[in-house]
Amino acid sequence: MNIEHRSKKWQIAEKKGQMIKSFNLIILYALCLMPYAFAQFTAISYNIQGMRPSTNWEQRVIAIVDELIELDAAIIGLQEVNETLDGNGEDNQAKIIAETLSEHFGTEYFWYRSISHIAWDEFYESVAIISKYPVEQFGVSTLATGVFPRKVVWANVDSPVGLINFFNTHLSYLPEHDNIRQIQVSQIKNFIEQKEASHPAMFSVLTGDFNCTQNSNPIRSLTENGYSDTFRELNPGVSGNTFPANSPYTRIDYIFQKDGSNWLANQSEVVFDTPYSGNNYPSDHRGVRTVFTGEPEVNFLMDGLLDESAQLIESNENINFYADWDGEDLYVASDAAIENDHFIFVSSGAVYSTNAPWNKTGQVSVWEAYLGNEESNNWCGWFDWQGESSSAVDSVLEGILPIVETLGVVPEFVYLSFGAYQTDDNGALQIQIPAGDDDGNIEIGEHFLFPLVVEEITLGDLNDDGAINVLDIVICVNIAIGEEPTEYQLTVCDLNNDGEINILDVVIIVNLALESGEL
Repeated sequence: MNIEHRSKKWQIAEKKGQMIKSFNLIILYALCLMPYAFAQFTAISYNIQGMRPSTNWEQRVIAIVDELIELDAAIIGLQEVNETLDGNGEDNQAKIIAETLSEHFGTEYFWYRSISHIAWDEFYESVAIISKYPVEQFGVSTLATGVFPRKVVWANVDSPVGLINFFNTHLSYLPEHDNIRQIQVSQIKNFIEQKEASHPAMFSVLTGDFNCTQNSNPIRSLTENGYSDTFRELNPGVSGNTFPANSPYTRIDYIFQKDGSNWLANQSEVVFDTPYSGNNYPSDHRGVRTVFTGEPEVNFLMDGLLDESAQLIESNENINFYADWDGEDLYVASDAAIENDHFIFVSSGAVYSTNAPWNKTGQVSVWEAYLGNEESNNWCGWFDWQGESSSAVDSVLEGILPIVETLGVVPEFVYLSFGAYQTDDNGALQIQIPAGDDDGNIEIGEHFLFPLVVEEITLGDLNDDGAINVLDIVICVNIAIGEEPTEYQLTVCDLNNDGEINILDVVIIVNLALESGEL
């Protein structure tokens, strides 16, 4: 179970006698990248049993909200969502849940539903989506009818880690309706393909009460055609039964991930698995929760304003120098030109020097491309690179450069430097970042080494030996009882993403070791 993760251990080798600016600076920057190295997105699927008579639905909704607060999911797919026939949607259960979550967390939760039929002759029944992030588009598709009409709903969610296409459904429930469920699944797959084509996103998730087991034809038509059953993939030896809640004997509730994304499901579990009082459960189903981990989507915006993801490299004389990397494009930025012309130099190997650009005085170690900003007219643009690139200037000078097209490969790191020169011809170097020796040149050793390389780590491999075994379990136990973890261990040991390293992480590592055959 591997994820891509930005390295914190840069092995900087000497290259043709070049001077290395600061190894500790690279380590510090790599730690600054940690929030962007991987992010997580959590989904829940839950059939809430609606307002079924004689089930104390008001108390059940309170219990549902209490657990959702603990689970803190980003997007929730709900089935059997009810509202009274004459309530104009004001008592819709998804609305009640979303508004309560909003009040608790102090941020708006968005809810959407589509009514499919009337339940128990008293209530409208819907499938619904609740999202803690804004929804760009919402849609619905009608499925083949079983005992009741059925639907699949879709939300294009604008999350901090990128756009997500989220789908939720509830299939026909009679055991003999396997052929109908097969048709419904086929319709859902077509709907997903349509929405992915018209609304490209980082990845797609499908949740729902499918009313059939993992070996049934409808589920196999998903898992054999590009849809990963996240719970089963991560818990091969665990039943994961979800129905009925008080004594589950079958698994009919799922969270699927559509293939084709570098995001990975790294944790999945059954939730809503304890009664809120006596033997009373919040629903007649248990729910499923899956945590996805991956690299956030970074879209650099060329508007002359500093991108939010940009990391400060260094400052000198009130000038700030920034950079970022999304796996394809290098982003660089500095304060816009005032009093001096500004330059940002990019190189794969600063091994000799050449004359400074624009008839400035002094020398600059050789570059592959540089971004210039002229003080007299505020013009900006890239030089010595003829391919596709982009730049802008307003409060900051910013630009993006495609690394593979520019350098031919993605190197372990690139050399970055900034220079501010007097604006006239033969203008002298006034400010440089990183700060140099004040001789008027940006020399070979006066650069920032900005890391680009991505390496794989294995969650649970605490000693970084490529295996998950008893040695990792011992380390995790020691940390759980008070031993101070290293930065690397913090990254790979908090397997349930609860911000702590404790017995729950020990249990997960034991299971991983068992699955890998190391125990």
